[in-house]
Formats: sequence, structure tokens, C-alpha cells
Amino acid sequence: MLEKTVEQKVVPPEVAEAQAESAEVSLRDYVRIVMKHLWVIVAFFVVVVTAVTIHTFRLKPVYRASARINIRRESPSLNKIQDLWNFYATQREYMETQYKLIASKNIAQRAFDKLSEQDRSEFKGPRPIDAFLSGVVVEPIKDTFLVDVSYEGSDPKKIASWVNRLVLEYIDYHNMQKTASSIEVEKKISDEMPKIEKKLRDSENELLSFQEENQILSFEDEKEILYQNLGEYEAALRTVRRERIDVEVQFATIEKARKAGIPLDLVPEVQANRLLQELKIQIAKMEQEYLTQKSRYREDLPRVKVSKDQLDLVRRQYEDEVGKVVGEITERFTEIQSRETKLVAERDAVREQLRILQPKQARYLQLSETVKQNRKIYNDYSEHSKQLTVATSVNLNEISLVDPADPPSTPVKPNRLLNITMAVLVGLLGGIGLAFFLEYIDDSVKGPEDVEKYLRTPLLGVVPRFGRGTDDKSRDLVSINDPKSTISEMFRSARTGILFSSSKGEPRTLLVWSVGAGEGKTMVAVNLGVTMAQSKSRTLIIDADLRRRRLHKSFEMENDAGLSTYLSGQRAAEELVKKTRIENLSILPAGPAPPDPSELLGSEKMRSLIGSLLSSYDRVIIDSAPAMVVTDAALLASMVDGIVQVIAASKVSRKHLQRGIEQMTKVGGNNLGAILNKLKAQKGGYYYSGYYYYTGYYGSSPKDRTKTA
Repeated sequence: MLEKTVEQKVVPPEVAEAQAESAEVSLRDYVRIVMKHLWVIVAFFVVVVTAVTIHTFRLKPVYRASARINIRRESPSLNKIQDLWNFYATQREYMETQYKLIASKNIAQRAFDKLSEQDRSEFKGPRPIDAFLSGVVVEPIKDTFLVDVSYEGSDPKKIASWVNRLVLEYIDYHNMQKTASSIEVEKKISDEMPKIEKKLRDSENELLSFQEENQILSFEDEKEILYQNLGEYEAALRTVRRERIDVEVQFATIEKARKAGIPLDLVPEVQANRLLQELKIQIAKMEQEYLTQKSRYREDLPRVKVSKDQLDLVRRQYEDEVGKVVGEITERFTEIQSRETKLVAERDAVREQLRILQPKQARYLQLSETVKQNRKIYNDYSEHSKQLTVATSVNLNEISLVDPADPPSTPVKPNRLLNITMAVLVGLLGGIGLAFFLEYIDDSVKGPEDVEKYLRTPLLGVVPRFGRGTDDKSRDLVSINDPKSTISEMFRSARTGILFSSSKGEPRTLLVWSVGAGEGKTMVAVNLGVTMAQSKSRTLIIDADLRRRRLHKSFEMENDAGLSTYLSGQRAAEELVKKTRIENLSILPAGPAPPDPSELLGSEKMRSLIGSLLSSYDRVIIDSAPAMVVTDAALLASMVDGIVQVIAASKVSRKHLQRGIEQMTKVGGNNLGAILNKLKAQKGGYYYSGYYYYTGYYGSSPKDRTKTA
């Protein structure tokens, strides 16, 4: 069982390999995005860092001068009367109040008035006191009574003198308020003491009178005795009730038998009597003896008469004993009932005493609590009066200056190192974020994975982007001019992919199309034709883009006549086909621009032309107009064996590409796949490793042929 569990947890090698590859691809995607938008990141980084640096160095230095004071809390014993006047706050509230007082307008005005005329003139505006207060900073030191009072400004000496003046004014104001408050409180205590003392004496007298009226020294003792008696009565009642229930059953059985006319000696409770049982046996024997004698002798004989008299005597004894037993049961039942009734009455009497005692006890507790509170208030007032007298005579200061402010030597603002460091971080992270945002809003096909993932179409090949300055002619004939280059090898790979893309055999007629203009379909069509001709296949390239004719320029030929000439019925196709300098490769130019290209390309004549050309050529490649611009490509799609889409990387949105494929397949086009064109082969981008391999193998320089534009 253990081995089976272990086997279930083992990840198959192919799954582990797929997971590792997925993680590698994700990381590679992130690197690609950063490398793709590297200049955006660098530009954003440079702008942010430069702007913050310039702004930081242009800021005027700000200094801070700090004075430290100690705010001691008043004696905790003074808190005992805070409910009467709300004079003393809690510790936190008291300290918060002092912080606000330091930075209040009242203290600031007192300090401002004592500044020199020159210092006051530095605070401009309609409310100079607000300008003065704007530089004050109050910072309590955690877990202490120490507070730093600071002032920020551009002149170190002046701000030191200003903050010292502010602190001294605050200390003077606090001492003045404390003295005034002490005098006011002491007077109020003196006025209230006689009233509080009288209230205490009245409450004590009322409690004493209540105790005398109810003749109670202690409610607790009496209450304990009553509860003890109540418990005893309850226990006795439980015992009596158990006895009464047992006897009541016997009594009820007897009464029931009496009412039903049943002999009482048949009642089980009566039959259980031992004497009655013995008498009953004796009667049975005597009856048997009497009957025997009666059967032998006459009834008038003395022997028979004696036997009968003895039997009657025993029967009377039996009946008397039955009556006695019944009487005892009845008497016992009556006695138990009487005892139960008496116990219930006595228990209820105790309960009534407890009920009467409860309101008296509540009143007693109320009077006692009143006396206790009045005595506490009296003691608090007395203690407070003594402390105020001592504090006033000693004149203790709760607030003292610990360290006066000195002129600062270094500014606190701006923190140039911090600002520039933050600018570097913001610039770098912001630039990377901007790069990922640009990548997010760009829904074009960016690489081979996107073709298969979003378009659901086979990828036939990838063509890297040409270097800057490369003209159309050089691009179109790259497979001839530089057969060992990466791009030439890519086209040969695409040719192989096309030939093996169909399950019905190698396609002979191909339509090269794209969604939009400028995606490189003519260049792809020409190079595919060249590679197919190089493989000994007789190949014909037809320029079916009758609106933007470019095929003849790639081979430096005239375009005086071509496909449009044939479709309009002016000349035969054989006369219009032109051989190129490349063996096995011919072209059919577009010819003059017709007024109705779509009607010509969608005609039956065009279909029969394609069929007739297969007798002379192994491969026929048609270069069409963009599918989303005109309907020419859709008209030609059903006339060929397969269609090959050219997609320019990072140019057309995926939505338009999907719509183009849907449109072409809907009209009957056999979609063989797509060739991804103009792919950047830079480091960190798609296919960089493959591109580097090909250039190294063929000995071509990336700078000369396919360096990233």
C-alpha cells in the first residue's frame, strides 16, 4: 500500500519536462517584453531621474532646530475627583492636550509678540501668526514624557531662537494656568467640605435608625438561620411525602374494594398480614374437621355442636382482625396527612419571613452603600485639600526644559540621496510597468507561439526582419543573392512546410495572401518561387494584385502587358509569361491596371487559366491583394490547392487576422498555414537562439543581413 502511494506522487518525466519548459517560456516572454521596449524603459527612467534630480538640487535647504521638554503627569491621587469637575484627563488625553497647546495660536502669539521687529517682518501675509505656526513641529518620544519641539526654516540661528522662545512661553503659560486652577479648586473644596460632611452624618444616622427599628444587628446571620430552617423543612417534607404515597396506595385499594363490595380480606394489603394468614389456615382446617364430623354424626350431638362453635369463634376472630388491619392503615394515612399539612404550613411561614426580609435587606444595603460613598467623597476631598496646600507651598513645576535648541549645522530637507534613490526605483519600475502596459494593449501577433495559440493555424515558417536600408529588390531576391543567409534558409524551411502541409499530396497551386498591406506577401511569394525553382520544380509566379503591381519590379521587367491583358481577352497567356534569369522560374506580371479587377479575377477565365498552366508548370504561386482591403483574395481562394497567409509580426491585430482566416476559409480556401514575417531577431526576442545558430553555421554576419530594425 505504501509503495502504491509513493508511485501516485511521482510526476511522470514528460510532465515535469513540460512544466519546466512552460516556466522557461514564461521567463523568456518577460525578458522579451523588456528587451522589446528597452528604449521606452530607458527614456522613462532618464526623464524621471533627471526631473527629480534637477528639482531636488533647486530646492532651498530647510533646517530644523529642536528643543526637548519634559512633561510630568500630576499625582495619580488627584484623579479621584475627576468625575466631579472633569479636571484631570486620562494619561493619553492629557499628553495629547499638551501637544496641541504647544502648537496653539495662543502660545504662538505670545512667542511671536516677543520676537524682534526684524524677525516678525519675515512672516508676510494677512495672518503672520499662521505663517509662524507653519514651521512648528511637535514630536513626542515614544514610551517617555519627553517631547521634541522643532522649528523648520532656512536660517539656523533664527529658528533656534524662535523655538526656544516658543517653549519658554508654553512653560510660563502652563505654570500660570496651574496656579490659577489650584487656587480655584482649593476655594471650591473649602466651600463644599461642610456640605459633604453634613451629608455623611445624615446618611450614617439614617442607617442607624433603620437598624434600631427592625431590631437587626446583622441581616446576614438572620438570613442564614432562615435558609437553614427552610432546608430542614424541605427535607422533612420529602420524607413524609414518600411515606404518604406508600400508605395512600394501600388506603386507596381498601376504599376501592369497599365501594365495589369486595371482601376486605381479599385486598392484598390485608392478606399480607401474618396473623390473618394463620387464622385463615386454621379456619380451613376447622371447616374440614366440622364437615367430617357432620358427615359421620348427627348435628344435635355435642361433639358436632362443639366443633361448630369453635369454627364460629375463629371466624369472628378473623373478621375482627381484618377490621383491625384496615383501621390501622386508615389511621396511619390520616396521621401522615396531618404531619404533611403541618410541615407545609411551617415551611411556608419560613418562606414568608424570607420574603419580608428581602426588601429590608435591600434597603439596608442601599443605606450602607450611601454611607460608604459619602465617606469616600469626604476622604477624597480632605486628601485633595492637603495635597493642594503642599503643591501650592512648594510650587512644583510639572513641565521643564531639558535641552534648549541649538542652531543646526545640516539641513533636513531635501534629502537628496533619498530623493534620487526613489527616483531611480520609480523610474525603473515605472518604465518596466509602462513596457508591460504597452505590451498588454498591443494585441498583434508578436511571435510563433501567438500564431498557433490565437489563430489556430499551422506555422509554416518564420522570416526575420531585414536590416535598415534594405530595398524591395534586395529583399525579394534574397534567396538568390545570399543563398547561405538565415532568411534564405527560412524560406527553404517554409517551402518544405508547405509541400508537406496537405494530406492530399503536395499542393501545386498556391495563393499567397495577407490581411493588410505592407505585410510582405510579394516578397514571400517571390522567395517561395525561387526556392521551389531551385528544387528543380518548374515554377510560375502570378501577380494578381492588379491594384498595386510590384512583381515585375523585383525582376526588373516591363509591365506593359500581363494578367489583366489576358483576362480582358487581348492576348494569350503563353505570350504574356516571362522567363527570369533564374532557372525553372517564370512570372506573369499584373499588366495595366483594369477598371474592374475583382470581376476579372473572379471570372471563369481566371479559373481555367490556373488549370491550363498546370500542364506547363509544376508549381503556380499567385500573389494577391490584401484580403481585408478588397475581395480579390477571397475570389481566388477556391481556385487553388492551398492558401498561405503572410503575417507581419507586431503589425496587425489578432482580431483582424482571425477575421481574415475565417473569411478565406468560408469561401472554400484550403488553409495550409501561415508564414510569420518581419520578426525581430534581437537578443531576448523570439527565435534569437535559432537565428544565431543559422548565421554562425552559414558564416553570415547578422549586421550585414538581418539585424533588428
